[in-house]
Parts: sequence; structure tokens; C-alpha cells
Amino acid sequence: MDKLRQGLGFILAFLPWVVFWVVASPNTWEWAALAAFIAALIVAIPEAKQSGLKMMDYANIGVFGIFTLCAIFLDRQDLSWLEDYSMTISSFALAVIVLGSLSFDPFTAQYARDEVPEELWTSPTFLAINRTLTLVWGVVFLVMGICSLFGERADSADTNAIFQWVIPIAVVLLAIRFTRTYPDRYKAAHPPRPAR
Repeated sequence: MDKLRQGLGFILAFLPWVVFWVVASPNTWEWAALAAFIAALIVAIPEAKQSGLKMMDYANIGVFGIFTLCAIFLDRQDLSWLEDYSMTISSFALAVIVLGSLSFDPFTAQYARDEVPEELWTSPTFLAINRTLTLVWGVVFLVMGICSLFGERADSADTNAIFQWVIPIAVVLLAIRFTRTYPDRYKAAHPPRPAR
């Protein structure tokens, strides 16, 4: 688990969402919510022991805990909107969580602190890189929500697959690549000024 957390450790924070998106359908979203809730707990436990819970851990447990409670306590007919739009709702929720973190502590910075010396946490370079990375991931989830909405209304299975799977996966892969390369490119373009 520790090796998985190195480099792009924050990717593990999205594991519950991936579980939900893969399992969720109009007939299985309740199980998807429960599986995602369990995944959120599994990801959070070592995180709590290693460096303390992060914003995404709380968000994952909260969102999928609420989805699971809805599945348990509400009638199926009251949840038809959630069944039909579970992927869209979850994508937009994730976009709001990630973009909202820009107003207080960019979510990528919380994971970067696990790998960067403490004296760099307040440096302009560290903050600029993490604001950009967080913004990119927030836009990715916004795009995924829009794609999911179009996919839900698609006339054909092929169009649905393009909007529900092909475009979102392509966008996520591009974001992963950007996340791996951007910090070094930013540092090369903005070398530290020599002390006077």
C-alpha cells in the first residue's frame, strides 16, 4: 500500500469513485454505493495511520455513506432519479468537492505534503503547482459529469459508451499524464530566484 501511495498517491483517493462508476447501473447502484463506501473505508484506514485523514477521505466516506443510507432507508420508487443519474450526480459531486478545495487547501497539496519537505509547503511553486493540478482534476470531473448526462440521454448503445466510458477514460488518462509531467515542467519554466 505504501508503494502505491508514492508518486500519484492521491489517485487512490478516487478508488471508491471508480468502484461506484464501474458497478453502478439502474439495477445495481445500491450495491455500487455499498461497495464504494467499503472501498472508502479501506483507503481511509491506512491513510489515517500514515498521515491522517484528508479531505477526500472524509468526502468519500460522507458521499457514499449517504448513498448507502438512501439505499437502505428510502423506497425504490423515491430513488428512481438517483438510479437513473447516479454516475452524473457522483461526477458533479466530485467536481464540486475538488474545485471547492481550491478555496481553502487544494486537494492535491494534501497528498503532495506526504512527499515534499515541510519547508516547501508554503512556497509559491508548491502552491502554484497544486492549484493547477487541482483545477485540472476538477475540470476532468466536470467533463465526466457532462459526458455522463449526455450518455444517459443517448439514443444508441454506441453513443452511450462513447460518453459514459471512452471520453471519460481518455480525459482521466490525459490528466494522469499531465499530473506526472506538470510539476517538473513548471519548475523548469519558473526556476527559483537566487537569494540576495
